[in-house]
This record gives sequence, structure tokens and C-alpha cells, in this order.
Amino acid sequence: MNEELHGTFISLGNSKNDFSRAIRLIELAEYLLPRPIVAQIGYTNYSSPLFNNIKFVTQSKFIQYVARSKLIISHAGAGVIINCLKERKKPIVIPRLSKFDEHIDDHQLNLAKKMEAVNMVFYVNNSSTLIELLKDAKGETFKYQNYSQLGAVKLIETEICIQINK
Repeated sequence: MNEELHGTFISLGNSKNDFSRAIRLIELAEYLLPRPIVAQIGYTNYSSPLFNNIKFVTQSKFIQYVARSKLIISHAGAGVIINCLKERKKPIVIPRLSKFDEHIDDHQLNLAKKMEAVNMVFYVNNSSTLIELLKDAKGETFKYQNYSQLGAVKLIETEICIQINK
């Protein structure tokens, strides 16, 4: 895509569980985020006054946001990660956690850790980690050059199979 990259896209997904924790965590680093900031918040109860909040987007609009954004911060769902990698973007992921009733189990945490271990995502679990990551980036686009759809899909499929067999 030849369009200039700009802004931050935050995606919390479509889970019916609240994910206000992520929005509040991101708010603490808001001063470091490229503008504009669009947050797709789904069913999350809290919407930040610092972001342009939208509940849901179509798949085509979602892909546009991913393609055109300089930075993507998201839940750690397999679909969003694959879409980011397809667009050569390395997302910052905040997994939904079962201990906060954000999901039924911790498969997003497991996936985030495995994807970070192979350098496909940045996994953050607190505001200080997010702030340090953004400061180190110095406004650079979070690019991912070595995307292999087959490799990413295989890693995700393996993780899903492990979770199902538990």
C-alpha cells in the first residue's frame, strides 16, 4: 500500500467479556502514541475520552485500519495477529486473561508468549513495559519483515491444538 502510515489502531476484538483493563493500560502510554488514535472496543464497558472509540468494524474496515496504521495494539487473538503480520506489522499484544474474566481461559497469554518468542509480536502485560517499548521505538513504525503466513499459521494451529487437548 502506497499510502502514508499514520496513527494508532487499538483492537479489543469481539469477545463479549469486558476488556477495560487494556484501555486503561494504554491510556497511561497515550502521550507516546502516534495520532490519531482509533480504538475498536467491542463490548468493553469503558471507552477512553482520549481515543476515537468505535464498537465494531467490518472485516474490510479492520484490514484498512491495520494496513494504514503506524502502530497496532490489540488483544492477543490469532486472527488479529495474522492480519497484522500479513500487512507486515508487528503488533503490540495485551492478552485477555481468565483471572480478570476477560476470557474463558488463558490461550491468548500462551499464544502471545509463543509469538513473542519467535519475534512476531510484542507482548506487554503492564503499562511500564508498554511505555518502555514505545519510548525505545522513538516513533518508528512497528514493521515485521520476515512474515511467513505458513509459519505463523502453523504456530497458531499448534498452540490451538495444545489448548484443545488440555
